[in-house]
Amino acid sequence: MIVDAHAGFAAAIDWSPDSATLATAGMDGFLRLWDRRTGDNVGEVRAHQAAINGAAFTSLGREVVTGSSNSEVRLWALPDLDLRYELFGHSDRVGAVAAHAHGSPIVSASDDGSVLVFTEPGKSLKVEGLGGRMTTVDLSADGTLVAAAGHGGEVLVFDLIRGTSQRLEGHERAVGSVAFSTSGLQLFTLGAEGVVRIWDTSSWMVEEAVPVGGFGPLAVAPGGSLMAVAIDGSIVTINRNGSIVGTREWDGGDVYAMAYAPDSSHLAAVCTDGTLRLWPTDF
Repeated sequence: MIVDAHAGFAAAIDWSPDSATLATAGMDGFLRLWDRRTGDNVGEVRAHQAAINGAAFTSLGREVVTGSSNSEVRLWALPDLDLRYELFGHSDRVGAVAAHAHGSPIVSASDDGSVLVFTEPGKSLKVEGLGGRMTTVDLSADGTLVAAAGHGGEVLVFDLIRGTSQRLEGHERAVGSVAFSTSGLQLFTLGAEGVVRIWDTSSWMVEEAVPVGGFGPLAVAPGGSLMAVAIDGSIVTINRNGSIVGTREWDGGDVYAMAYAPDSSHLAAVCTDGTLRLWPTDF
């Protein structure tokens, strides 16, 4: 399925917890909702007056959080996408957001070098980053661990229960994606050298270092046994030992962001030509 989702880049994507709805956002400042089965637009709002770089469902699918290039983080209530509240604290472009399924915490990563953890409106914890742009962030399924990275090659991990942080080293250059497995037992990170490192979250040792042949958006399937990487106009599905399971190629824009459905049925991507693309996972 191909849907014309946005004018210009489509930059962010997420699935509702029931896998029935997709949220996309883009350079046009719109947040839009899509029915997975029909591809119909089921809601939209001009969420920001600047490009939106991150979008994530929260609160059991009842809200969507967005982060924009003018440093804003906002929370939108479904089904009408009414503005619930705005979260403050960043001074530069917000490059990514993530949210816990039950609504709190919400996390955001910014070019100001920080990660903000919002526990409730008006209350946040600022985690100093790695000394440069922070462009990717994720939250473990139990809401206790935050991982973030950017252009420096290190990954910052913050334990919200213990209040401690540490840096994971191993990537040679920029880290483009961080993603926890649904179990929370592994953290997947993709570096510009074209290697996915899979970290054990109990010891923070590398379980696997998987060469993927390039650098692009990363999506990890529920369960963590498969991952998809967008490289040079194609999406390659790879298992944890590095074997290629499938490849999808097409004519059109490059993939900017990807996500697997929580029920594992589909892989969705948004592209630089503004399209939303959806495939069954048996491709």
